[in-house]
Amino acid sequence: MKYLTYLLSALLLVFAAGCNDTEEPLGDPVPPFTLKADRTTVGVGEPVTFTVTSSDGQDVTADCRICSDINCFLGNTHTWNTAGTYVVEAHYLTDDPANPDGIAAANTVTITVTGGATAYTLAADREVVNVGETVVFTVTSSDGRDVTADCRIGSGNETFAGASHAWQQAGNYDVEARYMTDDPEWPDGIPAENTVTVTVLKPSATYRIEADKTVVHVGEPIVFSVMSSEGEDVSTRFTMREPDGDTYLGRTRSYHAVGKYRVEAFLKSNPEVVSENREEITVEEAPFTPDPSRFYRRTLLAEMTATWCWSCHFMIDAIHYCTHDLLYDRALPVAFHEKSSEQGNLVPIFDLIMVRYYKQLAANIPAYVLDWNADFSSNSMFANLEASTPEMVADIRDVQATDAATAGIAVATSLAGRELSVTIRVTAREGQEYWLGAVLVEDRIEGYQHSASDPFYHMNVGQAMVTAGDQPAEKIGWLEAGQEGTYRYTVTIPEASVTANCRVVAYVCKTSEQTETAPLGYLVSNAVSCPVGESVDYQYEPMVQ
Repeated sequence: MKYLTYLLSALLLVFAAGCNDTEEPLGDPVPPFTLKADRTTVGVGEPVTFTVTSSDGQDVTADCRICSDINCFLGNTHTWNTAGTYVVEAHYLTDDPANPDGIAAANTVTITVTGGATAYTLAADREVVNVGETVVFTVTSSDGRDVTADCRIGSGNETFAGASHAWQQAGNYDVEARYMTDDPEWPDGIPAENTVTVTVLKPSATYRIEADKTVVHVGEPIVFSVMSSEGEDVSTRFTMREPDGDTYLGRTRSYHAVGKYRVEAFLKSNPEVVSENREEITVEEAPFTPDPSRFYRRTLLAEMTATWCWSCHFMIDAIHYCTHDLLYDRALPVAFHEKSSEQGNLVPIFDLIMVRYYKQLAANIPAYVLDWNADFSSNSMFANLEASTPEMVADIRDVQATDAATAGIAVATSLAGRELSVTIRVTAREGQEYWLGAVLVEDRIEGYQHSASDPFYHMNVGQAMVTAGDQPAEKIGWLEAGQEGTYRYTVTIPEASVTANCRVVAYVCKTSEQTETAPLGYLVSNAVSCPVGESVDYQYEPMVQ
């Protein structure tokens, strides 16, 4: 009888399970993960699309980082420009601190890239000429053969009659070459690995640098231009510099110290061609009357970069150009910087903060987030500073315009050996629930950066959280309008860090229930930077006359 009772109970359980028509929601993906490619043999320049699935059948591609060697892809589709064999791997990005680099897929995929096994290089006998002068081009194969006679050489829509050409108008001309082959995969020929830019000058042309103003206040931007003696604006062909000082990133410059600065311009393609004059800029202190009713507003700019990323140094330059020249002292960058394993102290909080809270950014490096909002910017146009930075400036102004009641923030630090004590004061402008975050930041870390020239100095690198260590900010509670709160922390500066290059970037946030714009539940209201061992008091906007 006892066994009959067990049998009936089991049958009832099976019947109940069979009657449950409710579809269970998908749980967390279950490893192991499998990497697949839509094809494993392609020609040079042909795309391969990768997918990653979990053992329970979920497509987790969007949550994975897919890489070949040290190069990780922007998304899950990739093309190779050089023939060869490439091993591709994937990592599922997780919040698990035991897997800071993600969980590796159980397999790798080998991609064979065919066609164009021989690479071709285009060269010119000179790259700066006068109108009417001839330039002779040669194309060499990677095995040392001169294959010029088998190539088609041209610029823009113009194909040259042979391997030489003379231009009749001044300008910059990008010349490319294609090795003509019978391979059906390359009906238009195999492109050379490089292009050559030829600068054509008018024989008698001279160049003058001009500034839109020559007397400015500290932080006020100046726009430079270069005009030829024929009245042509040739600014895009020139770079500005101080003869015994900095070379400028773009045409706009802000000076951060009182003084006189002499500026000249040189031709990008031939630094020996220099403007015939130098502009003298006088920088004066700005008259300033503080408005005690309005705290000075700065935006937190969280940048996601990586040492293995070939285009990240372009975004790093763009951020520096934006925050130092175009919109001085209105945004504070903090680099949550991933590194190759051998690259030293560049990634203490990358996985801790950015991967955990902004997982989709991991597949869109380089990228940046303003004030911990839901939007991020990621594109391939950072190399063109004059094109990409106006959008960055507009984004910063937009986020600042959304908070009319900016909170105030002040920081005091003291250093004993490598132990840093930090006191942060916050004063509210409106009754609200507030959060507080602070990061130990280090500048001038010399190290490797893919595709950047050496020496490369990493700036704004987040080394450790000063506030609660496992999230971007910690809740400090409700503050009434005009109420001040004081918060104290200690942090140990890493042994590999140079104390003199360290500072604290602190930011106060307001609670936001708009999850579509505030994924963390709060948005930054204000930020400040304070060198270690120093203090920064409350700062105010200037009085509006």
